[in-house]
Amino acid sequence: MTDPSAPTSTLVPEHWRTTFVLELRDRGADGRAVGEALAEVEQFCADSGQTAADAFGDARTYAASRVDTHAPRFAGVGRELVPAAVGVVGLLLLLWAVGADGPTLDVTVGRVLLPLVLVGGAVATVQVAVRSRLALAGTVAALLVALVVLDRVATAPLVTTTAAVAAVVGAVLLLAEAGWQTWIAVRRPEHTVVVAPGSDPRDERRRNVRAGIALAWLLPAMAAVAAAFFALLRALLP
Repeated sequence: MTDPSAPTSTLVPEHWRTTFVLELRDRGADGRAVGEALAEVEQFCADSGQTAADAFGDARTYAASRVDTHAPRFAGVGRELVPAAVGVVGLLLLLWAVGADGPTLDVTVGRVLLPLVLVGGAVATVQVAVRSRLALAGTVAALLVALVVLDRVATAPLVTTTAAVAAVVGAVLLLAEAGWQTWIAVRRPEHTVVVAPGSDPRDERRRNVRAGIALAWLLPAMAAVAAAFFALLRALLP
């Protein structure tokens, strides 16, 4: 039997812990339920001196015994994708406007499909990232190929507007998405999953809120840097 005085991090190894948490979340358990289940595992291991694998077996199998049904694969995904898609459209409009060769801007078939491919590719990447590195590499490669094909093949114009209008619309969409995500991070934070032994849930929540706010303004920051870079290039190059 394992030494009962061993630290919790030894009795519940990081790989077992992470696998258990991901499987519970994949089966629809919310943050509070995951935190409670993990706390029970840690407490039992600390009391018995057994490792998580010895006491509960395979992490995925034990998670399945606690939550016996999978949540729908894309349950609630619309609430996440719609703001993300708005931000991506805003970013692309702003960059296209800054990089336009003249006062007008053609919105092509490829440019209309591009945000859908980017957001869909991001969802697929997240889904496979925790499963297989090979699948992750394949998904990223397929996404890059799709982006190149859209840019080079689907060039038929659908709408023609001015670069100034596209820039204003893009900036408004970016700021709207960032403001919405900030509100969610501050006012409606998810119940915190405390993964590290001894973590304070209140400290974890505060860190999650700060991280959520920083993430909310990542796209506008990227857009500002990229727009400034493109504008500088246009000013320097003849």
